[in-house]
Amino acid sequence: VKDFGSKFSIEKDEHLETFISEQLNVDLLNIRLTGTTYLIDRSHHIISINLLYGLLLAVVAVALIAGMVFRNVWLVAVTLICNMLPVLLIGGTLGFFGISLSLANSIIFVVSFGIAVDDTLHFVSRYRMELKKNVTHKTAIIQAMHTTGKAIISTTLVLMAGFFLLLFSAFNTTFSIGLLISLTLLYALLVDLILLPVLLSIPYSVNSKD
Repeated sequence: VKDFGSKFSIEKDEHLETFISEQLNVDLLNIRLTGTTYLIDRSHHIISINLLYGLLLAVVAVALIAGMVFRNVWLVAVTLICNMLPVLLIGGTLGFFGISLSLANSIIFVVSFGIAVDDTLHFVSRYRMELKKNVTHKTAIIQAMHTTGKAIISTTLVLMAGFFLLLFSAFNTTFSIGLLISLTLLYALLVDLILLPVLLSIPYSVNSKD
């Protein structure tokens, strides 16, 4: 059977199951669907659901850890926003270019979130450390950008270079993983360097001296 995609196959399977339940006597026949395509679609569906639960669990874990470390609701919200936005951006990239969401692509969301989350935490932690030196808000952000910001850029470039090597693979799945994770890391870097300082500035926006 040609692989038409899990969505199409599941719809056909549901129609077949409806026909079986309505037209055949299930008391006389023991009927179950099987076949390579059917089993692959079902296993991919189960794995995708588990990956989604894993991503949600990771978000909750990050929120709890950030809450215990920062003890500030706004900083926790900023951390989650800056780490979920790259995931949403890579999802939008898939939709914009018409790339189907496969099992390999779904793995990217969890892997990218786990890799990118530490950059935001490092930046916010450094920002809080600078604030404890009784400097202004702008000075704290500038110092965090000059120290942790440079480290974030360096580590992101190294990670992207590592995943960029996967682009030379002739295997489509490996190529897609390398490309999409590299893009996600780039999105995460831009969010941390551009959006994160803006979000950190919101509570101080009413203070004209800062």
